[in-house]
Amino acid sequence: MTISTGLVVPGSESPVGVGGNGAVRCTLRTGGQIESVILKRQPLPQVLAADEAIDNRDRNLQNVLWNGTSELWIDHENALGNGARLKDTNKLCEMAVALGRDGDMSRAAIAAWMVLDRAEPEAARDLLAVHADTSAQASFVAQRLSGLGQRILSRFPAPNDLLSGA
Repeated sequence: MTISTGLVVPGSESPVGVGGNGAVRCTLRTGGQIESVILKRQPLPQVLAADEAIDNRDRNLQNVLWNGTSELWIDHENALGNGARLKDTNKLCEMAVALGRDGDMSRAAIAAWMVLDRAEPEAARDLLAVHADTSAQASFVAQRLSGLGQRILSRFPAPNDLLSGA
């Protein structure tokens, strides 16, 4: 498998699948070639924010299962403080910066954070209470949610504009 970047040819996008799954068929220009592809772009900011909320430091492309219409984000063994020995990083942020998409991704991730349900950690704890005590994990995530916006922004390069030195 080869990983490369490309640009979507303007006007070539059309929805694929049933409902609002975010998949589009489009024409992609990669290097000197033009290819017809199916892209799924919407969930990345939400996953980026969720990875930051649960402190998932080892996200990589092998942690995503995709069947062409839907994806599963797997492998959270180093989340919830279990990856403290790993470098404090968010791999999806690093990928966005490497691809020059940090501005779009940081704004979208902040928007995803703003609509996260702050009561969800406790609701999950209550739901799982019959199987295990997840109070520590729910508290961990709830604590990270309060400062998540600043944490996400700190993962991206700071703007270099007239207000940066103010």
